[in-house]
Amino acid sequence: MSSRARILPEAADQHTDLALCDKNHYSPVQILPPELLQEIFAFSASPFPDPAPILAQKPLCTRFNTTSLYVSHVCSQWRSLSFSTSEMWSWMIISSPDESCLRLVEYYLHRAGRIQGLNLSLSEFNRVGTRTTWVPRATEESKWTLAIFNLWIPEVHRWKSICFNISTGPRSKLLNLSPSSLSGITSASLQLYWLEPTALQFWDNLHTSPVLKEVIWPRGFNLIPSSAPLAQLTSVHLLHEFISWTEFFKLLSSCPRLRWVRAMVIPITPAEAVSMTMTVAHCLETLLLPLTPSEVGSGILLDFIEAPNLRELQMDASQSDSAVLGRFLCRSKCQLRKLSLKTQFYGSYSEADLIDNLIHAAPHLTSLEMCELSYNGLSSLTLSAFSPQLVKGAISILLPSIVRLSLFRVGPTLDGALGNMLLSRAEHDTLPWLFEASFMHGNEIQTRDKEIISQLQERGLHARLSSG
Repeated sequence: MSSRARILPEAADQHTDLALCDKNHYSPVQILPPELLQEIFAFSASPFPDPAPILAQKPLCTRFNTTSLYVSHVCSQWRSLSFSTSEMWSWMIISSPDESCLRLVEYYLHRAGRIQGLNLSLSEFNRVGTRTTWVPRATEESKWTLAIFNLWIPEVHRWKSICFNISTGPRSKLLNLSPSSLSGITSASLQLYWLEPTALQFWDNLHTSPVLKEVIWPRGFNLIPSSAPLAQLTSVHLLHEFISWTEFFKLLSSCPRLRWVRAMVIPITPAEAVSMTMTVAHCLETLLLPLTPSEVGSGILLDFIEAPNLRELQMDASQSDSAVLGRFLCRSKCQLRKLSLKTQFYGSYSEADLIDNLIHAAPHLTSLEMCELSYNGLSSLTLSAFSPQLVKGAISILLPSIVRLSLFRVGPTLDGALGNMLLSRAEHDTLPWLFEASFMHGNEIQTRDKEIISQLQERGLHARLSSG
């Protein structure tokens, strides 16, 4: 091969490399100022959304949240910036600890420097499938848990948010912490699995923090703790325990800053409702009432609540509550954005009642989930209600702002009813694109529905279909 023949391919490769370098140089991310990149890095390190980071915790797919490590290995510029961004190393999220987690904690503490605000989460337990059941791990994990706490305890004055699901390993170390050392904690979630007076004492110490705003109270807390700083709390999650409706309304009335609450409430009986008065929750934005211990449902609670700033509502209610829910939304005059409703129909109520009393009262919804609305599943009546309708010469649109729709337990419907509903909304010029839809069909999914949904998926619809 001649020298010219050898040089030409080499020159071509060099030109390609230079072109790639030039392209990377002018990539949009390369022109971002370092300060903005650092903000993005710090945000990416946190796995939890605002306003309640510890309340949205999801199971980890790895033992340690290593996002910060990945970011620091992209390029030399990002590595340099990440090392000077202490906030991104302040998040240490551990599941099923082992020796590698211990080494990572040492490294993260070193990179975090002296930053005030460590966000710590450690669980010795794994979720079983998709359930929220926690099962103890081997004693080997307790050894590594204790070793990790030996690194964390000396930094207790820098703790900001904590989420611990642990056994007895670090018990004495936690109980020996003074209330003053916990004064910087803003968010706390603890499942200590040794509920006794000494364990509850640790919660009493936590409650003395002047900046505590978010709590997940553990098993055994079916009464609002007397030591709780109710006036300063913004987020409350009552985990695994049913509380009485009197305790629930005590929480709403005693927490003027409450924005987020999740509780399993024992419903009010008709006899008890006679003496009830209205409670106005001015700051409440998210209300989650997932379970009730009887068929009465939780809806009757809403006849005594007004929440003008509510944005998200989740309920487990009987069908007889649909009118109650409609009245609540109309009375509150809130702009509800996200609604999740699970109910069973009783008596002579129909799907039409639910649509009239509930959905028309929430015209600003962007996300709707309806689960098991009847024994036979949702019918074509409900599906057609979501389609644009011609009424008296004008187009009537139900839920014009919806972008996420989940309907579980769709009953026997006409072939194409589900697909045509989605298609009619996709082809309407004034409606936002419904980019996420989930449906569980009680029977086999119809052929025409499959064809239409497949076409919409090619246009960008994220659809999940299942039957059973």
